[in-house]
Parts: sequence; C-alpha cells; structure tokens
Amino acid sequence: MDFEMVIFFAFAEIVMDEDASDDLKSLRIDALKKVQRSLNHYHHLGYIPELTRAIAEKKCRMIKETTSKSEMEKFLQPRCPRYDGEKFIEDPYIIPEEELICWSYASLRFPLNSIGAARFQEVFKRVFPDGTGNVMRESEADHE
Repeated sequence: MDFEMVIFFAFAEIVMDEDASDDLKSLRIDALKKVQRSLNHYHHLGYIPELTRAIAEKKCRMIKETTSKSEMEKFLQPRCPRYDGEKFIEDPYIIPEEELICWSYASLRFPLNSIGAARFQEVFKRVFPDGTGNVMRESEADHE
C-alpha cells in the first residue's frame, strides 16, 4: 500500500527532527496515526491507491508544517467546502482527493441532488484532469 510508505517516511522525519520539541513530535505522531487509520479505512472501502497516496502526501506535509493542536485539527478530519447558496467556498485545508472520496461515498449511500452531483464532477475533473480516473478498485483481488 503506497500510503503506508508515505506515512513511514513522515514518521521517520518527525522522530529525527532535532528542532522540534518532544511535545510537538508527540502531536505530529498522534496526527500521523489518525491519518493512517483514515487511510486504512479508505483502503478497505476499496478506494484506489492513487487517492490514498495523494491524501497521505498532502496531510503528511501539513502535519510536518503545523505547530499547534488547533491548526492540526482543521485538516485531520475530511473537510468539505461551504456552500453559500450559489457556489462552494473552499479553505486551504481541503484536500480534493479526500473530498472526492466523500462525494463518492455519499453517492453510493443516496442520490446526490444537482448541486452535489455538479460538485462531485468538478472535484473528479480536478483530481483526474484527463477524465479517465476511477475512484474504486476494479476487483476484490485488489483488496489484499
């Protein structure tokens, strides 16, 4: 699983960071563990490695740059853009690949309205600009 290597290298960088306090290292390691649990969940749901690896890379970068618990909490859980009645408003903590997983999961549970479906398409095109992507793995054999 590609995302596990990303997490492993981030963990090593955090442990070896001589400029970070033990408290900051602990905060970052706890955050990495949460990200790893989320990515394991996405993997077991059948989402493709390209998505989980991209999420791992972006969240690990954020974790290594973040110095406060309050800021860390802003991106540990999936973030959705706010809809103001006309358009979606994003913030810097939104990860498109994770938003795509959320829309995919939601669409499997219930039909999306036209606004949700349009956003799903918009995020899909951003993540897969050539339009040939697939968010789910093709076969059960890939789950192993």
